[in-house]
Amino acid sequence: MGQPGMNIAICDDDNLEILHLTGILQQLDKDLSIEGFETGEAMLAAASERAFDLAFLDIRLQNGVNGIDVAKDLLKLRPTVRIAFTTGNDDHAVDAFSINALHYLIKPYLPEDIAEVLRRYRVSQGSQSTLALHIGRNIHTLLQDDIIKAESNGHHTLITMRNGTEYSVRQNFSDITSLLNDNFLNIKRGVSVNMQHIIRFNSTEIHLTDNTKYLLRRDKRREIREIYTAFSAGRSQSEKT
Repeated sequence: MGQPGMNIAICDDDNLEILHLTGILQQLDKDLSIEGFETGEAMLAAASERAFDLAFLDIRLQNGVNGIDVAKDLLKLRPTVRIAFTTGNDDHAVDAFSINALHYLIKPYLPEDIAEVLRRYRVSQGSQSTLALHIGRNIHTLLQDDIIKAESNGHHTLITMRNGTEYSVRQNFSDITSLLNDNFLNIKRGVSVNMQHIIRFNSTEIHLTDNTKYLLRRDKRREIREIYTAFSAGRSQSEKT
């Protein structure tokens, strides 16, 4: 699940690197808008006409052009753009972070590294916390607010999303739930629900936005109700402020 309208620029003098990074980004989030440029001049010309949210910049460009200098010019045009540098070594790491770079990636980078850049971008924008998961050969970055529930299913964990998508992850339930934020509540063995997606809570069961419901163990009802009541009160207070 991507940040709506997120535009990404990739600047690298090697077109194969542009294609490689584009492929990783598309695997992580099919809704991203991605443009590739082989020179800093081309990227800056594009940035003068339209905004980019995030830019991946190679530090060593053609004809001795330094990507950090390109980044400084880009920031003059688009002060809100966030930048991640890619390079074959760490010679310029200090300079990169002097302009508040999101990340400094040493080639060859992995999909996990790119997922971390996207995570840092979303955190920097104050958006929801995310959950990065290996599913098959791909990495999916999910917004936790969009997760309705996580359920244990043998050696897998089944994750249900707001849009009806279900992901079966070959990872233990406890490993997955340890990565979830405080909005999630373990209501019974092997079931964790996002309290934002509870639509009804009566004396014996919980109803969720995907039309599922769960009976609560008698000895757990009071504890669960107290946690949910505190969550609801906190959310109401934050909405007022």
